[in-house]
Amino acid sequence: MLIGFVDAPPYSFLDRNQQPAGQLIDVFKVIATELKLTPEFIYVPHKRQLAFIEQGMVDLWAGQKDSRVSSDLALTSEKPLFVMELSVFWPDGGIPVGSFEHLKGKHLILISSYSYGGRFEALVNGAANVSYAINHEDALDKLHQFPAAYMLGYSSITKQLQQKYQLDAVKQHALDRIPLFAKLSTQFANAEQTIIEINAVLASLESQ
Repeated sequence: MLIGFVDAPPYSFLDRNQQPAGQLIDVFKVIATELKLTPEFIYVPHKRQLAFIEQGMVDLWAGQKDSRVSSDLALTSEKPLFVMELSVFWPDGGIPVGSFEHLKGKHLILISSYSYGGRFEALVNGAANVSYAINHEDALDKLHQFPAAYMLGYSSITKQLQQKYQLDAVKQHALDRIPLFAKLSTQFANAEQTIIEINAVLASLESQ
């Protein structure tokens, strides 16, 4: 089974030995073991994630229920792999924001491969202007470049970069908690039966 992952520590990343590691990788290993499949992890660049999926280059990956991947390309698990906290970040001294509504008319920094719980288009359409980033690291770089901007990202990932990016000078507010689901390519052999088996594994993990 070909399992695609992006660089999103602590969920998924390459360790010092260039091996896949993280919470997401661990869950996928459990799923593969329970299904008696051999996992082969493939690092997928953020910018090419959708292309990898559309071309059938990965069998399994993580995504939001209402992602930009069409339902004819992927089956979605019933239960989430885990839940991520979506937050807005801004430099100390900036005007505080406490909701998605407050982001309208602002300069936003968005990670281009994320759907933000299906809000990506609404965020873009409501913004005064948008700077696109390829990952959280790139987004934090841009936040230092644009002191009047607001960055949207996931709290646990951003905390991993706290020391490098001096986040003590950055304010944040949690906007939402977004579940991340297992996504299975419809091109995978016996895909409909396999997603049923994945659901059973995730239900078992939840009960532990």
